Amino acid sequence: MKDSEFFETCAEEIDKGWCQNKAGYWASETGEVCMVGALIRVTVRADDSNYAQLDRRRDIIQQRLGVSWIEAWNDTPGRTKEEVYDAFMGLAKKLRNEGE
Repeated sequence: MKDSEFFETCAEEIDKGWCQNKAGYWASETGEVCMVGALIRVTVRADDSNYAQLDRRRDIIQQRLGVSWIEAWNDTPGRTKEEVYDAFMGLAKKLRNEGE
């Protein structure tokens, strides 16, 4: 799976349901995911649990956001589902435009 497709699929996971402030858990009891949860869920489905790819893609989104820990960015008070969705979709679009 291309990185642009991967991040677009992460955005789709966020669109289905987003959570924050779950401290150590990447999904809520009802299935909503945080940014890390979206990365993990899509990695498991698309790359057969290739955790080297997970780490690489995590680095890409962190660099895009200018942060060293996406959990803190996801959990920032006032952060919205739309902002998280847009972060993934914006990165997907950027990668496509750059020709991956």
